[in-house]
Amino acid sequence: METLSIIIAPSASIVESFLQRCAHCCLLRWSLCDLHFDVTKFAGPSVSAYVYTCNEAKRMMEADENTLINGTKACVVLPTAVKFPYNDDPYTWYLYNTYIVDTDNDFEHDLTGIIESNGMCVEGVGPWRIRSDDVEQFKCSSNKYKYAEIVFLFTSDDPNIVQVGTAPSTVKLGKGTHVFVAPEGSLLIEKKSIDEGKETTLQWYSGAGENEGEERFALMPEKFIAGSSTIIIGPVTTLIIEDDATIELTLTSFQDKQFISANPGFTFTLMTTGRADDLQSSRPSILVSTAYGINDDSIAYDSLSITGTARMDESVSTVLTVQCDNKGVKKTNDITETGDVVINEDCSSLDITYKGPLAGEDVDRSSEVIYLTIASNSDPVHNVVTEAPGPVTSRKVTKF
Repeated sequence: METLSIIIAPSASIVESFLQRCAHCCLLRWSLCDLHFDVTKFAGPSVSAYVYTCNEAKRMMEADENTLINGTKACVVLPTAVKFPYNDDPYTWYLYNTYIVDTDNDFEHDLTGIIESNGMCVEGVGPWRIRSDDVEQFKCSSNKYKYAEIVFLFTSDDPNIVQVGTAPSTVKLGKGTHVFVAPEGSLLIEKKSIDEGKETTLQWYSGAGENEGEERFALMPEKFIAGSSTIIIGPVTTLIIEDDATIELTLTSFQDKQFISANPGFTFTLMTTGRADDLQSSRPSILVSTAYGINDDSIAYDSLSITGTARMDESVSTVLTVQCDNKGVKKTNDITETGDVVINEDCSSLDITYKGPLAGEDVDRSSEVIYLTIASNSDPVHNVVTEAPGPVTSRKVTKF
């Protein structure tokens, strides 16, 4: 896959850094835009769609109040746990003191109105900009919320937006394009069922839009297999189903840690890219944790196979750690350089961690791309059960 085409010099100011990365937004700042960027691509009928997390929106407002974003719809998605009347800091400030402005008619939409509208979107002509009464109060964390996330999505498409919460929810989806928004930052997809006699390949993307020019980046396609799972790190994921089939998925959004039941023969894939948003490197956490003994205490350990590729980006200094614990004997693989990943270990539990040293507000988009497939043997090694000797009985012997 190609790398990011826009390089940000370390010495660039916050204005230049943001606008060089976000070249599609530089409609009023010609002197700071990449000279190789062709703004005429927005004149045609193509679909544009752009995703901004809380920190990205804050940086954009700090950089230049005239930064504009194309699209005919503006959408705002909150974590499902945040409910009306939105009286939790900092969501109170987000929703009552932040606006999306349709610059064609200079009309301001407050975020509460957008969120309460049908579909979490409002229509307009665009281009749009995000404005706050006081950017310093637009905080992306609080005492209550370690990550007070909010997702902005600008599009000229008519997306089927699926808001994903921390409580598992089951959906049925058919042929078409579906956009999953998981504000917490990561998405667990459990594949439940597909129409009898049907099969399909799931085309996964990070971001939205129609192509890379509209900030939608391809992830690893995979055949639908009921019982398998997929984890995608990133707040916005697009799924395209090209076949005439209905599938059933259970979706869960998570922040810091996700536990996966580890039955013998389980398999899941882990995917992420930093090209579509900045959350990929700003969630220092355990992404996956499994333990066999929780499901069946007769299992001693299982043979795990982890294969895939990792393209690492030195600018964000993240480390992908795979730790296998075999009854107290730990084997750790730290992946910091680009290359193939091949790990085969006997594990009673497994932790996969993705950490970086930067604070969330300091992380920008990166060129990192990671695909992993984790599979366990369907025939694990069981604990040896020693039967205790039976009770000793005595009998009276009669002498003659």
